[in-house]
Amino acid sequence: MRRRFAVVVFPELVGRLQDAGMSLRASYRLGVAGSALPALVLLLLAGLSFHESRHCRPVFSERLGLKESLNQVLRVLPFRRFIIGEVFMQFSMNLVTLGMLYYTVVIFRQEQRFMTVLAALVFGTALVAFPLVNALAKKKGKIKILTASALVLAFCALGVFLLSFNMAGIAFYLGVALFALAGIPTAAFSILVNPTIAEIARSQAAQTGGRREAIFFGARAVPLKITIAIAGGVFGFLLSTYGRDIAEPLGVQLTLFLVALASLGAFLTFRGYPEKEVQKALAEEEKLYGG
Repeated sequence: MRRRFAVVVFPELVGRLQDAGMSLRASYRLGVAGSALPALVLLLLAGLSFHESRHCRPVFSERLGLKESLNQVLRVLPFRRFIIGEVFMQFSMNLVTLGMLYYTVVIFRQEQRFMTVLAALVFGTALVAFPLVNALAKKKGKIKILTASALVLAFCALGVFLLSFNMAGIAFYLGVALFALAGIPTAAFSILVNPTIAEIARSQAAQTGGRREAIFFGARAVPLKITIAIAGGVFGFLLSTYGRDIAEPLGVQLTLFLVALASLGAFLTFRGYPEKEVQKALAEEEKLYGG
């Protein structure tokens, strides 16, 4: 979510600086500085407020090489299932991030500045949804909320895709409402993915006695980076082949259809996640360490 927020807000910030009379080069420099400074402060606050001796248990685990550690985590079925589902969702969300400007101009037929309105609706809904998502995840389980969120994103993308063929009158407002609704899956995937990976790592530690949290998160990062690159390539291919403007909008429309398909793939994958197996191992860990 942080990256998507920056992709939308940074161009708006640069544009406003230029409107105030700054040159393009100076606007970008000040925009970068203005974005980096609060990021640095937040990172320092997060790092300095974490006390390992208080929040972490001591680890006594055999040393393994990178290849063997990686093989161990890739043999974990819940991890494989979850990563496949997350790859589908990251593909979907990266297509949406790349397409925000095109959706604004080509689908909704508005000025570029309307992108800020769409982004504000998505992030505003996400902020409102954070407490609800957190509460439901504690009550129903994280994977159930992620599964439902994937289905919501598929519904939103398919709805906007169908409306895009005649985005006028009531269809325009329905499309905007669907964009706002997409803030719910944005919230869910912003706050529930890392805790779910951590639960998988903890469950494996309870079963095997070896703690491999770092390699779980490291192994997850590689396919996600590849997914981002693939999403960029697919997005560019669709626009260059089928059109990217109001006269030829099919390429932009097809990105929405692809978002819906990939989100449906995430929904189906998450449905096969062995939640009971993970929770059973975590229950054993709670008994062992007393919470």
